[in-house]
Amino acid sequence: MNTFEIIHSVCPIAAIENQYSMMCREPEKELFDICEELRIVFVAYSPLGNGFLSGKYTKDTTYEEGDFRGFMGRFKPEAMDKNQALLY
Repeated sequence: MNTFEIIHSVCPIAAIENQYSMMCREPEKELFDICEELRIVFVAYSPLGNGFLSGKYTKDTTYEEGDFRGFMGRFKPEAMDKNQALLY
């Protein structure tokens, strides 16, 4: 039994929410199969990559205090040029 099966047998899980977008496809590796096997709904969190895929943000964007994007690697000025190439 894997961890999800153990948890699900004690307290059934109805849904799992996890980040999933064209930039974050980790759930495809294992989580989708687990959800299908245990009949658990998968809810995609941040399908636009925390706003990155909207094209709204550039390396010159200044984030307000408390905006989590200011801490995320994909939004750092030194990463934006490379990451924005994914949009086009």
